Amino acid sequence: MANFGPGHIHIAQPHPGQSFAQATGPVVFVLNMLPNPGNQSGNFRLEANLTPEQVSSFLAGAYYINIHTQANPPGELRAQVVFPR
Repeated sequence: MANFGPGHIHIAQPHPGQSFAQATGPVVFVLNMLPNPGNQSGNFRLEANLTPEQVSSFLAGAYYINIHTQANPPGELRAQVVFPR
């Protein structure tokens, strides 16, 4: 199994007619990856003070997490950050 990391939170920048889930965008936050023994699961921590605009973007679903691995450097796993309403 490939080692994982780094991990990032990106903000999607959709083109007209594209959803946040279909879009990519720049890294906004770097995640502190905390792998478990055997590197088959892990946790991450983000400590940041968000601006009001960033909070609005998070609530709108504009952010996604991208986890990179040695086997797939562009990104092994992508997940949208969503909040229940």
